[in-house]
Amino acid sequence: MAFLDAASSSLATVMSFDGATWNHVGSAGFSASWVESLDLVIDASNQLFAAYQDWGNAGKATVMRFAQTPTPTPTAAPPVPAAGPAGTIALLLGMGALVIRRRRR
Repeated sequence: MAFLDAASSSLATVMSFDGATWNHVGSAGFSASWVESLDLVIDASNQLFAAYQDWGNAGKATVMRFAQTPTPTPTAAPPVPAAGPAGTIALLLGMGALVIRRRRR
């Protein structure tokens, strides 16, 4: 699950449930600034991606990939080209590609 974490200055946090407890995936509050419109997708190789409207980047879309090192670590994907704020974001997987869908408000 991904959410705007009030306990971490309204930054993005991702957590997973192991059947008994909720655990952070990477660090709590990993985004550079406050976010909106978070979405998650997991590909066929269990690679986790999170996308969100990033207000530290003028409201443009940011995509983070959680590298499967000893502990999952979020790393920024290449910037998403956009002329203005992203609005509502959805991540989709299709034919081996990660697609970000943006809908401006």
